[in-house]
Amino acid sequence: MIEAWWRTLKHQWLFLHELASQGQIEQLVRFYVEQHNTVIPTPRSAARRPTRCTSEPARACSRSWS
Repeated sequence: MIEAWWRTLKHQWLFLHELASQGQIEQLVRFYVEQHNTVIPTPRSAARRPTRCTSEPARACSRSWS
């Protein structure tokens, strides 16, 4: 699963930007991780944000994971 996430980060985010310095890469990765964890819905969460699933009771999110 981490391999798929890393591939998505590289191909859909990092390769779209000019990577001029390590600081810029760190900033881009930090932004992508924040967006991934708070905004981007995942198929398993039925369009719920990951942070919403972690803040709601387990039963509220587990229904869509079956």
